[in-house]
Amino acid sequence: MKTKLAYLMVFIASFFSSLPAHADDYVLTVRQLPNAEYEAVITYDNTIYCFTDVNEPSSVEVIGAEVNIESPGNPVAPCIDPVPPIIVYEQTADIGALVPGSYTVSWNQPDAFSLSIPLTVEEGPNVPCVGCEDLIHAPFPETGAWYNPDQSGTGINLEIQNGFLVGYYYGYTAEGLPEWQIITGPLVRSEQEGLQWELETTLQYFQGGNCIGCEYQPPSEPSEGPAIKLEFLQRNYLRVTLGDNPSQFYVPILYGSLGMRYFEEQTPYVFPQYGDDTFFTLVLKPNTDPPTPESWEHLIVPVGIGKVASGGINEGRLTYKTWIPQSRPPGPDVFWDFIICELESESGQPGCKILQGDKEYIMPIANMSDSRIFGEAEDGSTIEGYRIGYD
Repeated sequence: MKTKLAYLMVFIASFFSSLPAHADDYVLTVRQLPNAEYEAVITYDNTIYCFTDVNEPSSVEVIGAEVNIESPGNPVAPCIDPVPPIIVYEQTADIGALVPGSYTVSWNQPDAFSLSIPLTVEEGPNVPCVGCEDLIHAPFPETGAWYNPDQSGTGINLEIQNGFLVGYYYGYTAEGLPEWQIITGPLVRSEQEGLQWELETTLQYFQGGNCIGCEYQPPSEPSEGPAIKLEFLQRNYLRVTLGDNPSQFYVPILYGSLGMRYFEEQTPYVFPQYGDDTFFTLVLKPNTDPPTPESWEHLIVPVGIGKVASGGINEGRLTYKTWIPQSRPPGPDVFWDFIICELESESGQPGCKILQGDKEYIMPIANMSDSRIFGEAEDGSTIEGYRIGYD
């Protein structure tokens, strides 16, 4: 069991009669941890002045689709004069790993509260986004083949031109025969926290066309398939919802170069392995409205293989270096750090940054791929890298 209890006493005017708190005074939620396990959380609404202590859970049971949490009862604490904020209160209960599906999570404390909420466990890789809450720019998603690594064999292919997406879903019918359906629509900049781009549309499919090698025959007019929702959380991280089915997380398929799971304990995300012949064209843009292309900078830099430090104060840090060849006069090349990825001290999750000139650009790990890199500085300026001779 893991417990987190934080009290913040700001102002207490007076105490008066002891009245029982109501279940409405508490909010039950469930969050996914970095290791893909789950924990239930009860938070006290500090705009309500009557409160009851939420005790540490004494039991957590998962029986089929039911998650049952029990806490021992206790006396009701006195009411506090309603001058919020009075208390910030949180109690957690470890649920552990859950298989994909729909659940009901219930937390009961005798004579205090009994709460229940639905929970849908989604499928696919968990990719953290360190520093995303401070970013204001969103690069367009990666084009190409995407899939859920846990369910290889189905997926989507995407192409994006000027913010308009065209692609197709490929999978199987109930009889196991192959099928594909078209996805089209404009990407919409999301206003939801944690999302960059969204597209909600209906799949379309065609029938009656010619077979391979047969005389051309035009297909029928498109028919509507199930609804599909695409939600891009990072440039290379996508949540896909088909109809009423549980959502799945997708990442691009990496097949043109090598990759490594450098932070495997935190995420299965595959980091690219660049080589000595890897070069990027960098575009550095100041944060201006409207954009001022005449102030953009363009550079070409080599990027080396990622290396993880072993020992010392930087143990576990992943570093990609760049360099300037010294040919005139002949001498050793000058190397320096270009991309650094390491665990953030507060969240314990991996995040990256690009070092260029006198600036540090925050780069969530899924904004880094085999073909592109994208980062944003504290002042809103951006850096975007395009791999030369790769796509």
